[in-house]
Amino acid sequence: MFEITDTAKDEIRTYFTQNDPAPVRVFIANGCGGPMLALGLDEEREGDQVIAVEELTFVIDTELLEKAKPVVVDFAEQGFSLTSSLVFEDRGTGGCGSCCGC
Repeated sequence: MFEITDTAKDEIRTYFTQNDPAPVRVFIANGCGGPMLALGLDEEREGDQVIAVEELTFVIDTELLEKAKPVVVDFAEQGFSLTSSLVFEDRGTGGCGSCCGC
């Protein structure tokens, strides 16, 4: 299951009014607080699940989606947030000094 809130859809649509549309990839990134789900522009790859949400296209590795579902993409004042069933190892504050201060 993959869900994107209306607020997140609107923010991505706004971005694409001034940039060429491209698939939005959901992936695991290594942040200062440890691994987390993130978004980035990419192309479809072999082994991806392609998810069309209205005129927007999202891609996510099929294996990652199976482990992470449900995945929910939201947007608030702080930016995009992704929630899922994944549980990442607690890595404390990371290398920058505070978990969310980067």
